[in-house]
Amino acid sequence: FQRVYDCLDIQIIERGESFYQDRMTRVVKEFEENGLVQLDEGRKIVFVPDHSIPLTVVKSDGGYTYDTSDLAALHQRLFEEKADIIIYVTDSGQSTHFQMIFAAGQMIGWYNPQVTRVEHAGFGVVLGEDKKKFKTRSGDTVRLMDLLEEGLKRSMDKLKEKERDKVRQPASLRAERFPNCC
Repeated sequence: FQRVYDCLDIQIIERGESFYQDRMTRVVKEFEENGLVQLDEGRKIVFVPDHSIPLTVVKSDGGYTYDTSDLAALHQRLFEEKADIIIYVTDSGQSTHFQMIFAAGQMIGWYNPQVTRVEHAGFGVVLGEDKKKFKTRSGDTVRLMDLLEEGLKRSMDKLKEKERDKVRQPASLRAERFPNCC
């Protein structure tokens, strides 16, 4: 992954779920103190505006859920990282989940969407040449680095077709667009 991150000039701070464990406890407490938690068959749930299904912040066995960890991550990014733009990039199937997480963050007063941009950028499924969904576990998927290299090759071919390579050297064009690639 680091080769891809370097190519795209991305710096990643990796944090596992354990990083948010203490923060999850504090988030649940904050929702409770604001009177936003309801008990339902041993679960602690939070209803957000415009959604009939609640977030489950504590399971009946006392454990946390993705709802809790995503709320804790949102809180950490807003208050510790002081982020003013947060974009979650996941598959479109997670859209409703993130709408609810963001609605909960607004409801409790963590951020104002007029000031802080928090959004989900969903993507669909990636299909192979056979028009079937890629299955990452099968190992038959195209590697992102291969896609980047193919995109770079195609863009260079297009520049040559338009004779832009006569104005600028391909190496300078490549360095400008992907300074850390290939």
